[in-house]
Amino acid sequence: MKSLSCIGLLLLAIFSNGCITTGNMRSRNSDDLSGKNDSSFAEYQIESYHPRRTLTHLKPSLDSLAKGISGILNDIRVKSKIRGKSISFFVLPSGRFKNCGITNYPNPDPQILKDTALYFAYYKPDSTLNALIDSIATVFKTDSIPNYTPNLWVTGNIKDEPPGFVFSFKDTSFYTTGLTGGRSRASIMRVVLRELPKLKHAYNRKLRSNPGLQGKITVKFAIDEFGDVIFSEVMHDGTTVGDRELQNEFASIVKAWKFQRIPKPGDVTEVIYPFILSQ
Repeated sequence: MKSLSCIGLLLLAIFSNGCITTGNMRSRNSDDLSGKNDSSFAEYQIESYHPRRTLTHLKPSLDSLAKGISGILNDIRVKSKIRGKSISFFVLPSGRFKNCGITNYPNPDPQILKDTALYFAYYKPDSTLNALIDSIATVFKTDSIPNYTPNLWVTGNIKDEPPGFVFSFKDTSFYTTGLTGGRSRASIMRVVLRELPKLKHAYNRKLRSNPGLQGKITVKFAIDEFGDVIFSEVMHDGTTVGDRELQNEFASIVKAWKFQRIPKPGDVTEVIYPFILSQ
């Protein structure tokens, strides 16, 4: 599948045993897409189309998820803490749903905009509410699609309709991933280079028991506005290293990475990053 933007990188890190070269990072963000009428957007949408990733096909799963979310929103522990008007999810190629957070907050008081700490505190979702949404999202699953890599980004809306909140995907935004994201490529690269020694350590440890181990591990991950990696997974189509334990360790290491916060509520940037392992 053609990427929307590619950055050619050849960064060699030499270590005591093996070495890791980072390949061509692919990131999709708002710098690459000027809007929904952009020809790259249209081409990407066509290429990533699949009949099992349409609203019609997903409607039963989305309706069930919406019912579960509505119940959570009216939980006495979190009902008074709801400020955002939307909740977004990824539908992963595996068919799993992944919570991407609450968005569409009312504009804060001007004083909050002047204070960075207050600004991020305002937009940071309540931890209890976020954990409940995480837990309900993992309950639902739609079709797994072999050899299909795009994630689907779907957003539902929260309405305050007495006697309580109602969540639905009736007026939803719906598109394949990477179509929002305000992080620069340079900022992503800085973190990758900073964290590369942890991947090196995992690889070198594996070399002790498997001296001939080499190849490529491609990791796809997404970063939210707070700098958290909200999901990380190995792309098996772009991976030649057959050691599943090392693959899982790479994905876990990347999941723990921390990026800089950015003042763009609801922002998600998707990155596809290949790591080439050699001796």
